[in-house]
Parts: sequence; structure tokens; C-alpha cells
Amino acid sequence: MTRTFALLSIVFFGFGCGEGMGPELLGFRHEAVVNGQPHSGHPSAGKLTTGSSLCTATLVGKKTVITAAHCVSPGYTHTVNLGGLDYTSVKAVRHPQYDSYQISYDIAVIILNAAPTVTPAAITKTAPTVGQAITIVGYGKTGEYNSDAGVKRMAQSTVAEVTQTRLRIPQSVSGTDGNICNGDSGGPSYATINGQEVQVGVHSTKSGACGSGGHDSRVDIYVDWISQEAGGDVNEAGTQPPPPPPPPKDTTPPTVAITYPHAGEQVGKSITVKSQVTDDTAVTKIELLVDGSVVSTNQGGSFDFPVNLQPGTRVLRVVGHDAAGNRGEALVAVNVKEDGSPAPKPDPTPDPDPAPMPTPPGSFGSSCETAADCQSGMCADDQTLGQRYCTELCGTDLACPGGATCYEAQGSGARVCGLDSSGGLPPGNALDGDALLGSCSVARADPTLGLWWIILLGLWLVRRRL
Repeated sequence: MTRTFALLSIVFFGFGCGEGMGPELLGFRHEAVVNGQPHSGHPSAGKLTTGSSLCTATLVGKKTVITAAHCVSPGYTHTVNLGGLDYTSVKAVRHPQYDSYQISYDIAVIILNAAPTVTPAAITKTAPTVGQAITIVGYGKTGEYNSDAGVKRMAQSTVAEVTQTRLRIPQSVSGTDGNICNGDSGGPSYATINGQEVQVGVHSTKSGACGSGGHDSRVDIYVDWISQEAGGDVNEAGTQPPPPPPPPKDTTPPTVAITYPHAGEQVGKSITVKSQVTDDTAVTKIELLVDGSVVSTNQGGSFDFPVNLQPGTRVLRVVGHDAAGNRGEALVAVNVKEDGSPAPKPDPTPDPDPAPMPTPPGSFGSSCETAADCQSGMCADDQTLGQRYCTELCGTDLACPGGATCYEAQGSGARVCGLDSSGGLPPGNALDGDALLGSCSVARADPTLGLWWIILLGLWLVRRRL
């Protein structure tokens, strides 16, 4: 607050009238309407926020807003609330002669990103006069030590003095004399000129404590500059104000879903129908219909409907309504049981175990008596497993079929595929390191000689996996 105290020593009264401290507002205290009453009129007067700073501003064109220069921080986003909706700035410019120490030429223009749906105030080139009645509007607090800023208030006062760039608001001498206080900065003073209410002032400073009087920047001397910065988007007195754009028509129906019960479900006679209903604006009413008749209504609060149902097939319908008259719905058909309890679901029938696939005759692992029974021409007598089966040669680059193991027949150097035992070591066999010792003979037919050739007969087979 050092800057504020220095300012008081060189400027006659000196506080800016905004609430809080924005990015470039050190030293300025923001002000509100003293002896004012909460006010719902003058829709052109809106609340201006920039960071933590609170001020007031006035819509004077479709998208043009005027406020105090000390309420504007170049390079920051400014938000103006008008008609209950927030609009952000696309441009914010102070008067080029604004002096933050002298608080002179304290006026600024803000261009909004969209046109609010309120009628802009008219501004005039006619100067105010001493003694003229004015209406003060602002979002400031009601007293120096109060903490009630942020509410629009209105009070009546008069013009006490008119200087080259300012008009003075006199000190409050009664409980009805209006004045400005922290948070009112940038707000309007209205007066009736030539039968039309126009904005004649922009709240700038207070003269000490709230209620001691204050000053507005005169609007009439800045009309041309405002119009230039706004590209002509200004509602001047004596011209027909542009009508506000109509609000967009709501044509989107509510979205409705029944979450319980589900379609085709068997239920008891007493249940609670559960639903979800959403809308792009607001849900105003929700209805439950059973077989086409409304049985329950909620005013947008609960989406659950306890209901008693008659046995048989019943159609449940939930209908959601919004303020624009749009409606959305969802329906399910359920089976209501006589005893009121849902029928148990039967256990699923287990799939039967698939029958084992038979081993094709002559393929690996199929039973054989002679080599002629096997496609490979090799019939193994595996005494380890106690059975005869078709086999075939194997090696490093020749894998056994079906995940069988390739074994080396001791003493022959031949490698053949052998079936594995699933129950451990067969009786009469022994382990030699990682080799399983057992007897095995392999016979192979020689198609060129037409004879049986005993390749490995009575040899010890080392069951060593390759």
C-alpha cells in the first residue's frame, strides 16, 4: 500500500474504487455503493473480474464495455458477467492519456468475445450539470469496513461539481445519499437527459473513506474515442439501441437410460426402477409410466422410482423433460412373477468332455505288428512302455510329431521317436544320468528288397532327449 499513501499526498482524495488487487492494480482500493440497495435492474451494468480484482463495467454496444482504466490490466483476460453469463475479453485498452498516479483519463474499453443478451446502455455527448440527479450502480461493498462486495446495488445522488474531465459525487449526509465504495470502480452513473436515461459517468475514485464522496470520469468527452476503439459498436443517445440477439433455441431432448431392471428380466412385484437422466441445460421433470400410464413423477431431483407391479409382462417407461419442452425416454419390458421373487437362473449345462481323437492307422504312435503296418515303414517294440507302435527317424533338424521325444538307440547311432510314459518309470528300468535304459527293437521294411530289415533288434535304447 506504499503507492496508495504516496498518492494520497499528491492527489486531493485518492483511492481507486476496485476491490482486491489485480496484476497491475497495487495501491488502488476498489469501491462499492454506500447507502445502496440490492438491485436487479440496469442489466447493462455487469461485474468485471481480472485475476483477484473486482470492478464494475457497463455494456454500451453489442460487444463493447466501458470501465475505469485502473480496472484494466493489459495482457490479462477480463471477464464480465452480464445477465448471469460470463463473457471474456478479446480486447482491453486504456485511454492513451491515462495517468495511474494522477488517476486522470481513468476510462477503458473492453471488447467481449460474444454479444450478451441484454440491452446496452446509451452514452451521450451532452455534459452533465451541477445538481442533476444521478443513479449510481456498482458491485462494491456498502462501507469501509464491510465485506459484502460482489452484489449489484443502486443508490441515488446528485452531481456536485463538473470539471473538464470529471464529475463529483457529494459526501453522504443522510442514510439515503448514495456514494461509491470499494468494488464500484468502472461502474455507471446514469442521468435522464432529453427524456432518455443515459450513462454520464464512470466511477473512478472515492474521497477518503467510503461515503465521503467520490469522482466519476465524464463519459460525454470520450464518446468519439470509445466509438473508435469499438469500431462503431456504440449505442449513442438519440439512436435506436441494437436489439439483443435472441437466445439460442433449445432443441436437444434429455438423454434417458433405465439402469434397472433390464429388458426381459424377471422381477418381483415390488421393485425400484432406477434411471439416469441428463440434459444440456436442466432436467425439470421425470416420469415413470407402467403400460402407458403415469404412476410416479419426480421434479428433476431423484431418478429412482419405487413401484408395485401386477404379475405378467409389464412395459416400464421413464420420460425426462427439460424447460424448453423437449422430452427423452427409455423403456424396457419385464416379466413380473406371481410370488414376487425372481426366478433363479439355471446352472449352465457343462460341455461334455470331447472324445479323444483316434490315432490314424499307420501314423506315429499307432499300434503295429510289423513294419508294413506303419507309413514310415518302422515298427518299434518298446519294452520300456510294453507296447509296439509306429515310429520314425528324428534328429536335430527333424522333430518328432505331436511333441514326442527323440531318443538315441545305444550302439546304433540311429535316432527314433519314442512315446513317453505318463506314470513315471516303468518297472525293470533304471536311470543312468539323464538317460532312461530299456530294451527296444525297431523293424523297417526295405521296399527295394521286399525283406524285413531289423535295424535295431534287442539293442539297449538310451532314452536321451536331443
